[in-house]
Amino acid sequence: MSRHTIVGPDMPIHTKTDGTKVNIADGINTDGSQNTRTIGSNVVDYGPVTPSDSVNLTKPAIAIAIAGTAGSITVIKPNGEEVTIPAALLPLGQFIPFPAIRIKATGTTATSIWAMY
Repeated sequence: MSRHTIVGPDMPIHTKTDGTKVNIADGINTDGSQNTRTIGSNVVDYGPVTPSDSVNLTKPAIAIAIAGTAGSITVIKPNGEEVTIPAALLPLGQFIPFPAIRIKATGTTATSIWAMY
């Protein structure tokens, strides 16, 4: 039997019968097996983002894409940490799984940013 604990913004954790903890979001089952998940399998919405230093996205993004000029993107992660994702990790036109609750204007050089929710 396992128990669920919620840590951070909606991040369920299993406690396995042997006492070890696993993050359900990682796709690890209580028996130790791992699920394979495809990005987009739980997408409910997507759309363009206007970077802001003070306003969060309408809902947490699970992935980010650049449709305009390549560049870096500064985000606030779901845990509240600010990080700048370098342009080398953001190929044009592809949704890359970088969860974020805010896309900041300061430090962001990419244009026409889209988010997948």
